[in-house]
Amino acid sequence: MGAQALISNLALSLMIFIYFSTFSLLHKKKIDFQAGKPCPQLSYSKNNLGKIKLSIMKRKTLIAVICILFSKNIFSQWEVGGGAGASLPITGYSEVLKTGWLLNADGRYRFKNGNFAVGMKAQYVRLQNDKNPSDAFQNARMTIAPVIFTAEYGAVKGKVQPYVSGGLGITFFNLNYDTSPTTGESVNNVSFTMMPLIGLRFASIGNIYPFIESGFVLIADGPPVGFPKGEKLTGYNNIIGGICYRFK
Repeated sequence: MGAQALISNLALSLMIFIYFSTFSLLHKKKIDFQAGKPCPQLSYSKNNLGKIKLSIMKRKTLIAVICILFSKNIFSQWEVGGGAGASLPITGYSEVLKTGWLLNADGRYRFKNGNFAVGMKAQYVRLQNDKNPSDAFQNARMTIAPVIFTAEYGAVKGKVQPYVSGGLGITFFNLNYDTSPTTGESVNNVSFTMMPLIGLRFASIGNIYPFIESGFVLIADGPPVGFPKGEKLTGYNNIIGGICYRFK
C-alpha cells in the first residue's frame, strides 16, 4: 500500500473520530438559547454521565474499527462472487435423483500477499427429478443448502488465475417423495459438511473476474434412511460458472 493511500486512510479515520468527539461534547454542553440557561433536561447524575461516556467510547471504537476493516487500500482485499451451475448427485443420492441445478454465492477476505483468503460460501441446490420409478421414493425431489467456511490459496496475477479451496460447514436438506398417489413424506435434517474445490479465474475488465470451478459437497450423515448405499458418504459434485468482483 502506498504512503499516499495510507495517509488518506488515517486522515479519514481521524476526521470521523474528531466529528464524533465534537458531537458528543456539544451534546453534553447543549444550551437553551431561548432561555439563556442550561436545559434542565440535561441535568445528568454522575451515574448517567458515566453511562453516556461509555456509550460514546464504544461508538468511537466501532467507527475506528470499521474505517480500518473497510478501507479499500488496507492490507487486504474483499471479494464477492455469484454464479449458477449443475449439481450432480453422488453415491446414494445418485441412485434416487437425477442431475439438478444450483445457485452459488460467496465472499472472501484476501490477505496482504493476495494468495491466501478465508471466506464463506453458500449454495441453494435443487435435485427435482426422480431417477428410479420402481424404488420406494416415488417422485423424489430434494433441496440442499450448504453453508461452508472456506480457506483458499491461488494466484492473483496474470490472465488466468488457478486456485484451490477447502471448507467445513453444515448442510440443511429436505427430501420430499410420494408413498402413494395421494400421500407423501417429508424428511428434514442438518449434517456436518466438507468441501474440496478447484477453479480458474480470468482477468477481465477492471475488478471483474469471470470464473469456473468444480468441487464436491460431502455430507457426513449420508443419505436419508432407506436410500441405497446408505453406509457411504454422499452429496453432490458441482460445476459452477460466475463472476467475482475484487475490491482494490
